[in-house]
Amino acid sequence: MSIELKARQLIRAKQNLKEQLEKVQRENQNLKEALKQKEAELENQIKLNQFKHIATSLSDQEKKQTRQKINNLVREIDQCIALLND
Repeated sequence: MSIELKARQLIRAKQNLKEQLEKVQRENQNLKEALKQKEAELENQIKLNQFKHIATSLSDQEKKQTRQKINNLVREIDQCIALLND
């Protein structure tokens, strides 16, 4: 084999390796993005489970008190809005 032929083969091999590297880098980036998305979904599920746990652990009396507090706050907000509209 001539040196010229070997040089061409090396150039082709280098180009193939470069293309493979670029492909792997794109795949790696896609996987990183997918991982971030899954981590965010997991975080949301953890928060949702925490809220559910808190909600189910409240007694009926606590739920009633919480509803009353929310209703009082809504009334206060309505009063403030009414004052602003005057």
